Amino acid sequence: MDATSSSPTPADAHAWRVHPAADHPARTAVVVLVLVLAALTCARWSESAIVGWIAFGVLAASLRAYFLPCHYEIDDDGVHEDGLWGPRRTLPWSAVRRVALDPRGVVVSPRATLSRWLPDRGVYLRTRGKTQRAAVLAAVEARAELPTDNALPEGVTAS
Repeated sequence: MDATSSSPTPADAHAWRVHPAADHPARTAVVVLVLVLAALTCARWSESAIVGWIAFGVLAASLRAYFLPCHYEIDDDGVHEDGLWGPRRTLPWSAVRRVALDPRGVVVSPRATLSRWLPDRGVYLRTRGKTQRAAVLAAVEARAELPTDNALPEGVTAS
């Protein structure tokens, strides 16, 4: 890497790629089978192959987060999500108000609380397993300096 490059070095950035469909081939086969069966059912019910193809396309597009790989990066500017579908999403650290754990990743949000009526404008950092989730959470907490939703109060230890 040359001195004029603006890309962060591994020392000051944390980057990874997640591709659920490639990580779980058996599950992917079942999902594709269900998509094909649903499309065939729509085609048969409507007596139109075009409707079947449209149904398959709509269902596959709705599962793009599962089928397409996504690249995530945490650096000194904020968190970044870069997928094959849509523009790169960035949330700067100055906008972060909440960090929450999820079984499959970490949510970094500009909203201090969740709302059923307003969509969350945060970035969902999908991870592979508990080890990577812990590393991502540590990288986020080091830069955001916010408590997580399920952090233990001071003086309380997990047993």
